[in-house]
Amino acid sequence: MLDLQLTKRIGDFGELKLTVGDLLNQESVFYQDQDDNGKYNDDKDTKIVGQKFGTNVTLGFSYNFGRN
Repeated sequence: MLDLQLTKRIGDFGELKLTVGDLLNQESVFYQDQDDNGKYNDDKDTKIVGQKFGTNVTLGFSYNFGRN
């Protein structure tokens, strides 16, 4: 899984934040390890369920009304 977060200060009190979660959107696989090697091999192991959950994008803005 690969996430990305960018933050930009706006003026003295504002902040804009962009977050992208699961940037690569790789498939999560639940499988039975037929060859007991601890890794998924699509040609040897039995795939029970495979699912992609998607990429999440969040944009937020925060403003601090007081001085720090």
